[in-house]
Amino acid sequence: MKVNKIFSAVLGKLGIIYFVLKLCYIPIGILIAQILAKVVSNAIKGKTSQVIQNAVNLLIILVSFHVCYLILEIWLEKKKLSASHKCKMMLYKGYLERPLWELSNITQGDAIEKLNDDFDTVKGKYLSLFPEFWTGIITAVIYFFYLQNYNLGIAIILLVIAILQLVPPIVVKKYLQVNYEKTREIEAQITDYVIAAYKGFTTIKLYDLKGWYLKKLSKLHKKYIKTGNEGELAGSIENSMDTLMEYILKYGTYAFVGLFIVWGILNLEIGVQVIALAGSFFSSVKTVFGSIPQFSISKIAEKRIALWFEERNEKQHLIEDPNIELKHIFYNYEEKEIFYDVSFIMSCDKKILIKGENGIGKSTLFQLILGEKIPIQGEIKIGGLNPELIQEEDLEKKIFLLLQDDIVFTVSPDELFSMIGREKKEKCMQYARKFGLSEETIKEKRISELSGGQKKQVYLSIAFASETYLLLLDEPTNYLDEKTKQIFYQLLKERAGGVIIISHDMFIEELIEEVYEIKDKNIKRIK
Repeated sequence: MKVNKIFSAVLGKLGIIYFVLKLCYIPIGILIAQILAKVVSNAIKGKTSQVIQNAVNLLIILVSFHVCYLILEIWLEKKKLSASHKCKMMLYKGYLERPLWELSNITQGDAIEKLNDDFDTVKGKYLSLFPEFWTGIITAVIYFFYLQNYNLGIAIILLVIAILQLVPPIVVKKYLQVNYEKTREIEAQITDYVIAAYKGFTTIKLYDLKGWYLKKLSKLHKKYIKTGNEGELAGSIENSMDTLMEYILKYGTYAFVGLFIVWGILNLEIGVQVIALAGSFFSSVKTVFGSIPQFSISKIAEKRIALWFEERNEKQHLIEDPNIELKHIFYNYEEKEIFYDVSFIMSCDKKILIKGENGIGKSTLFQLILGEKIPIQGEIKIGGLNPELIQEEDLEKKIFLLLQDDIVFTVSPDELFSMIGREKKEKCMQYARKFGLSEETIKEKRISELSGGQKKQVYLSIAFASETYLLLLDEPTNYLDEKTKQIFYQLLKERAGGVIIISHDMFIEELIEEVYEIKDKNIKRIK
C-alpha cells in the first residue's frame, strides 16, 4: 500500500474537518468588515450610541466565535494525536516488515530522520497543508466576488497586488527541495556518529581518540553549517521579499482606497470593508502560493518513507527439515573479500559445528543464511527458498538465532519471557532455572544489570524453549562458567532438532555430527 493511501485513510477525514473549520473565518471576516464599516460611518456622523452598540456586537461575535473555535480545536487536537499515533505505529510496522538485509543496512540516523522529520512533514500535508491550501483558494475567490459586487476595479487591483506574493516562493522553491534532502542526509550522518560515540565512549577514552572523533564530528558540522547557511540565505531572501511585499500590500491598499474615496469611486463604508478584508484576502493568496514549495518538500518526504512500504515478492512457507544450499557465493565486506565462489549443501536436521579463525566470516555466514546480508553473486536457499521469500513467521517460529553479543534490554528476564508468549514463558522459566538463574534474578533484575554469563543464560533459555527445528548459535558458551557449560552440553546432547554452532569450544565438537571449516574464503566439511 502506498504511503499517501495509508496516511489519507487515517488523516484524510481530520483534514476535511480542519478545512471546514477554517472556512468559518470567511463569513466571520465579511461580517466583521461590515460592522467595522458601520462603526466608522456612525463615528463620523457622531452617532455615539450606535457606535457603542456596533462595538458591543462586534465584541460578542468575536468572543463567541473564538470560544467555539477553541473548543473544536481542543477536540480536534485529541483526534489528531490519536490519528498521529496510529500512523506512527503503521510506519513502525512497515519498518519492521522490511527484509532482514534491508533492516541491517538502514542506519540509525536515517531511520530517526524518517520516523521524525519526514513523518511530521507527510502528516502535516494532510492536517495543515491541504486544508490551508484549499481554504486559501476558496477565501480568495469568495472575497474577490464579494468585493467586485461593489467595485470590479477594486477587486482586480487587490488581486494584482496579491499576486506579487508569488515571487518569493518561486525564487526559493527549487532550492528548498534540494536543501531538504541535503539537510536530512547530513543530520542522519551526525546522528549516527553521535550514537556511535555514545556506544563506544569507553574505547574513545581508553585509546585517547577524543581528538580524532571531534575532528571528524567537526567536519560533519561544517558540512551541515554550509547547508544551513545556504538555507538561511534563501530564507533571509524570502523573508526580506515577504517584508517588502507586506509594505506594498498594506500601504498600497491604504493609498488606492483613500484615493478612490476622494475621487468618489467608493463611499467610506465600502472603503473600510475593502481595507478590513484586504488583509485576509492577501493572506489567503499568500497561503496558496506559499504551499507550492511545501508540497514539493512533502513529496520528497513521502518518497523517502515510501521505501518502507514498497511491494514485496510474495513470500512462501518454509518446509520442515530443509537443507541449506549455497551456490557459487561471492561476498565482500567493504573491500575485504570474505567468500569466493563458495558452494555446499548443509543438512539442517543434524548438529553441525562451524570452525574458523576470528574474523574469517563465521557470523557473516549466519547473516547470509538468514538473508540479513545479500551476496554479491550467487544464490542461497533454505528448503529450496531464497531467504528473502520466506515468511517472517517461519523465520521466527522455525529458526532461532543466538547472537554472539547478547542484546541488552532494560526489562527483567521474566518480562522478556512474557513478551515471547504465555505458552513459551513457562518453558523459558524452566530452562532459566536449569541454567542456575535464581528467582530473584529472573523476576527482579534487569537484563542490562546482569553479568555476561547471566545474559547468555537468559538467551540460551529462550533458544532451547523456542523448540524451533533449527538453532543457529554464535559462540553460545562465551561468558559461561564450567558448571553452566556442562548444563549447556547436556541440553545440546538431548536436543532432537538441528543445531548449527559457531564456536571455538573443543568440547562441543564431541557432541556434534558434522564439522565445517571456513578457510581461504571457502567452506569445507572436515568431519
